Amino acid sequence: MVDGKAMRMLSDSSEGLTLDLRAAVVLRDIQGLSTEEVTKVLENLVASLKSRLHRSRIQLRKHPVEYSALSLSPASDMDVESDS
Repeated sequence: MVDGKAMRMLSDSSEGLTLDLRAAVVLRDIQGLSTEEVTKVLENLVASLKSRLHRSRIQLRKHPVEYSALSLSPASDMDVESDS
């Protein structure tokens, strides 16, 4: 789980993310849910989730200080695919 300070940093760095992109990255990268668990929560297809994660991670990498401060090491595409 992420503490309050880290959540504020994520909030600041994800300001430009749409709600669906933010939900995907928070559930998968912050809360650590599996791809299948996130697809059930968001009622999405696996392909849609992977696309959202990819887009959100690209946008978050534009803020490397905030993103790395959260100790997030985004899963590579290979890591994400292994959950499906």
